Amino acid sequence: LSYSDMESSNQSNENFSETETSESQNQEQQEQQEQQEQQEQQEQQKRLEQQQRDQQQREQAERDRLANEQRENQRRQQELNTPKKLNIGQISWSRSPKPVYTNKDLQGSNRIIVVSIEADAKGSITNVRVIKSSGLSALDEKIVRAVKGAKFKPYKENGIAYPFKADQPFELTLNSNG
Repeated sequence: LSYSDMESSNQSNENFSETETSESQNQEQQEQQEQQEQQEQQEQQKRLEQQQRDQQQREQAERDRLANEQRENQRRQQELNTPKKLNIGQISWSRSPKPVYTNKDLQGSNRIIVVSIEADAKGSITNVRVIKSSGLSALDEKIVRAVKGAKFKPYKENGIAYPFKADQPFELTLNSNG
């Protein structure tokens, strides 16, 4: 081999070596780029998953808030519908009961009857029952009818009307006129 052939061969080897190195570097760069893209995709996937978890947490928090609000509204509604137990002095009649009875109805003696009265938030009487009888069922019935025909003024607390119940005694006395 001549010197020029050897030199040419060395150059070819160098060129081949450079090409091989260049290809190797390109392959490494491509692999690095692929790894980087893969890492970016993984990070993007993690971000998306985190965003989904965050969204689910927000949605659950909103469901919890709405459920709590609904429970509170139900509690308030139940409170508004549950009659408050009051003393008769805490409420006033807008149309008081006017029981009509005679000395004959009293059968010769003064009588006392106590009735339990329930009224709605408007003061309309919804239920009346005898809790202490006068001893005479016909007289008790007259008092119950008279109370059912009466009406209370609405009972309010902080501007909110509530249903209520109260016990009302009636003292029935003999009329001196007979």
